[in-house]
Amino acid sequence: MPFPVRSALRFLFLLTAVMAPTALFGAAEPDAKIGQAPAPSLAGRILVAAPGMPAARFQKIVIVIVRNGPEGSMGLVINRPAGENPWESLFAVLGERREGVTGTFPLFSGGPIQPELFFGLHTTDYRLPESIAVTSEIATTASPKILHDIIDGNGPRKYMISFGYVGWAPGQLEGELGINAWFTAPLDLPLVFDADRSTLWEQMVTAHGTP
Repeated sequence: MPFPVRSALRFLFLLTAVMAPTALFGAAEPDAKIGQAPAPSLAGRILVAAPGMPAARFQKIVIVIVRNGPEGSMGLVINRPAGENPWESLFAVLGERREGVTGTFPLFSGGPIQPELFFGLHTTDYRLPESIAVTSEIATTASPKILHDIIDGNGPRKYMISFGYVGWAPGQLEGELGINAWFTAPLDLPLVFDADRSTLWEQMVTAHGTP
């Protein structure tokens, strides 16, 4: 069933509002060592739930890590389709003037946290002043203008529109990786935007998982 477009869409793409720490399943944080160099950022990596993932609601999910640093981490799930939704309803709820728009767009569930927040993940051939790069290949854009540009044929080559996100408190994601709840893999554009969502987790485990 398509996810209903709600009045909360006025919060579309508010990326700066999503970094509040949110526990997933209480994994321990790694020990900090004085003078230790910070670990490389995981932003732009693919995060995959390990076959032994202890939290039921995060089993078999695949995530693009959008932010990772001392303030915590945030990611968007890419293998939870939420159905086709009409562009007309989206623009109407946003209060955006758009006459005669037809058709639908695929909506995704980006995670269980704050499902009233919506996000655009897209290729970097499209840029606005407020666009935030995740890697040299993908970015997020915090403006409803991206929707108008997609309709007009001036949007990104590839994109995803999702609601909600997954978040971690400072050090928590690293702790969960330390107990093998997740594993990471390199980001690949066809994987993010074109892969079969129904088998994506199995593909990632086969290609990158550990026995």
